[in-house]
Amino acid sequence: MSYTKKNLREVEDVAAARGASGFQARFAAGDLDCENTGLALESLDPGSRSPFKHKHENAEEVYVVLRGDGSMTLDGEEIHIAPLDAIRVAPQVERWFTAGNAALGVSGPADGISLELRPGNRMPPPDLNPVPIRTPAWMHQRQPGIAIGFIGPRSIQFAALLRTLVRHGRTRLRFEESLSYEVSHHTVRLTDGLSHGSLWADGLPESMSRVWTGLLAVIDQLRSEGPSEAELREDVEMLRKDIDNPAWPLAVLDRFISNELLAVPTESTDELLATLEQTKAPEYQALLEEMFASAIALVPDGVAVLDSRFTAVPIWSTDATAGREYRLRTPRTAVQGQMYRLLVGESAVSLAHGPGQFVTVPYRDCQAVLAWDDGSRTLFSADSFRLHVRPADWAGGDKITQALDAHLSKDLGVPMGPRPNPDPESLSGTAPANAVLPRRRFAFNWRRAIIAGILLIAFYTLAALLRVALGGH
Repeated sequence: MSYTKKNLREVEDVAAARGASGFQARFAAGDLDCENTGLALESLDPGSRSPFKHKHENAEEVYVVLRGDGSMTLDGEEIHIAPLDAIRVAPQVERWFTAGNAALGVSGPADGISLELRPGNRMPPPDLNPVPIRTPAWMHQRQPGIAIGFIGPRSIQFAALLRTLVRHGRTRLRFEESLSYEVSHHTVRLTDGLSHGSLWADGLPESMSRVWTGLLAVIDQLRSEGPSEAELREDVEMLRKDIDNPAWPLAVLDRFISNELLAVPTESTDELLATLEQTKAPEYQALLEEMFASAIALVPDGVAVLDSRFTAVPIWSTDATAGREYRLRTPRTAVQGQMYRLLVGESAVSLAHGPGQFVTVPYRDCQAVLAWDDGSRTLFSADSFRLHVRPADWAGGDKITQALDAHLSKDLGVPMGPRPNPDPESLSGTAPANAVLPRRRFAFNWRRAIIAGILLIAFYTLAALLRVALGGH
């Protein structure tokens, strides 16, 4: 027969037959009686990754995205894919897919919602290992504001206390002293029992020291006095108003899904209100004392932290790694060219700024890697150090990305897209890693020569006049 017709949905799902979940694979070559080619229909559930990676000896493949979006990883390089994208893959390239996340819109009351999870074991959050830093602590960070982070219980009281701090901070820094425009907070769930909360205030660079002082004064006032009864009632009423906000169901849904993944029961809105109504000022004071003991403040360069309660976070690592050494391609100064070195070793990577001044990230301690399209990598270490490596900064830097990716787990990678242009973290200009720098050419400047001649004549004339005035001595 000269042709074969088959609906791909009628082809057997071999992934299901082998017990794979979140992934469907229907290989249709046999059903279509193919002799020299093949065809497969594959799909991934939202947020899922293909259960295996593969490559071929001789077969060149072309993938076409029909719907949805996500990413495709090719020999460690991750690219974004979208509907009607066609991707040709050479035989020896190792490849796998990751589907994008799903989006859901919700309206109306959200209490009482239920969620049926896919069969399997819950993945527990990673253990929180304390870093060797005495808190409260502070460190400089490139940012247009002051941020103070806290660890606290995962509770409605923790969120309420952050809201109270924001109200006090806004009253003082914005309305009374006109130092900040935005004073806000943010919370992130860490485990089934802990959350991280942050307090933020912006301001002009010349006002940052006063913003820092004012934010600390707000915290200290609440530590000593606690919120007033009027403030506690106001917080309860604000929560009641939030319930009527169209965004409230999404907030409830987010909390419910997080709790379900952590196997934690979700309180109803009425239970949350009752908890707030029963919590008194001394309990908030005790909670703030607990939070303050874990505080880490990020302040802009130029802000001096003189409060003796805060310990400076070390800005340099204790040692550098041994490995291949790279020098800056186009140093901005001779001193920078002598001092700056990048060391890529088998167990760590180090950036040396000078004698005894280096930042080292051991690969085993790396918590996340931001992967940029130009090959730059931003590494975050468990001891709070951050190291940005831009291959174009370094002579012979075209091998750096490959070396780092070979030592770091692919699970740590976060695709970030293109770097800012110009790159604010460039150390030696913007030339690409394989660029050939032009030789400097000499150009004669008549104007400068004439000016220099006039100055020399004036100098010798003045010297002669002085000799005459001094009697030839």
